[in-house]
Amino acid sequence: MTTEYKHLLPQGDPETQPYWDALKEHELKIQRCTDCSALRFPPQKTCIKCLGENVEWQKLSGRGTLYTYIIVTQPVLPQWREDVPYNIIQVALEEAPHIQVIGNAVSIDNSALKVGMPLEAVFDDATPEDTILRWKPRG
Repeated sequence: MTTEYKHLLPQGDPETQPYWDALKEHELKIQRCTDCSALRFPPQKTCIKCLGENVEWQKLSGRGTLYTYIIVTQPVLPQWREDVPYNIIQVALEEAPHIQVIGNAVSIDNSALKVGMPLEAVFDDATPEDTILRWKPRG
């Protein structure tokens, strides 16, 4: 049974499903190559550093900093029209600043968003089957 949710929901595949499963458990996990230890995101079959295919999923702290953001005032999809203005943010992960994850900032007014501000992961249980990663200010 799914709860009615008006926005798009993630569609996992064999490469990304462990990421979505971790979010459902309120954990942020990304791939780590077991050949060279490189962290990588988004999930993919082959390591971008060593081309290895051996991987494990590493739990991260859920902390990062705001890398960049936009405020949407004219959405493309009609189901978001009533939500404008809303933000889309890119967060550099604390354990791997070269990796940025896209999401939304919550618990903050859009006008207060500042590049470099510290953030922490928030897990939005959109439906009983789907959890969405969002971010809130730390501290």
